[in-house]
Amino acid sequence: MATIPIIEKILSTGEHVVIRSAAPADALNAYHIQRSVVDENEFVITQPHELRNSEESYRGLIDKISRSEKELFIVAEVNGEVAGWLVFHTPSLQRRAHYGEFGMMLFRQWRGKGIGKLLISAMLGWAESHPVIEKVGLEVFSTNEHAIRLYQGFGFLEEGRRMRQIKLGSGSYIDLILMYRMVSE
Repeated sequence: MATIPIIEKILSTGEHVVIRSAAPADALNAYHIQRSVVDENEFVITQPHELRNSEESYRGLIDKISRSEKELFIVAEVNGEVAGWLVFHTPSLQRRAHYGEFGMMLFRQWRGKGIGKLLISAMLGWAESHPVIEKVGLEVFSTNEHAIRLYQGFGFLEEGRRMRQIKLGSGSYIDLILMYRMVSE
């Protein structure tokens, strides 16, 4: 079972943050975070009317990941409330088992306060100590400059672009940037 040790920090704003492995009781909060981020409709592929996840699907995902040695679902709790989450997935194919990708979402009011950094740091610490994981990857909208700087701060490099991969409307496109970081050589 992939878990992380509990990490506790105090933000510069004074709030108490706990980074921990997700539990089934976090399913509703994880869904609410995704719903909120999707409703913003800025840096996500899913449009609000396309969201198919639910509390139950998150409960199943948390259960599935909690039984996997190569995947991770962690949450950030601020003053006892879940403020964000990070999910790390690996492919099922043996020749790609050394690689995984992550996605992260936070409620808007908690962005820019260091919570994303804490989640990524916890995930990278876990990945670096994992006996199989060698490479961590992600995809990010080319317009999401704040997120790109955050990832670069952790040593992630651009390894490619999917040109005009996201279509916002007639004649309006965004590139999808592929980034990676080696955690083991």
